[in-house]
Amino acid sequence: MEYDHGKRITQHVHEMSPLDRIISEFESKAKQFHADSFHCAQNAEKEEQKARKELQKALKNSRLIV
Repeated sequence: MEYDHGKRITQHVHEMSPLDRIISEFESKAKQFHADSFHCAQNAEKEEQKARKELQKALKNSRLIV
């Protein structure tokens, strides 16, 4: 809930018009989607760094064996 000078700004679901309710639902779904995709991108970067480290270790070991 958002308040401005003690008065509630955001409406409850039962107070909204059907259009306002749909817009509100769309905004919350869009925010959640972008938050999830941001976290997936961060995880992908971590996995890429981990894979590079493993590759470097494997290359070091193969040089020692040969």
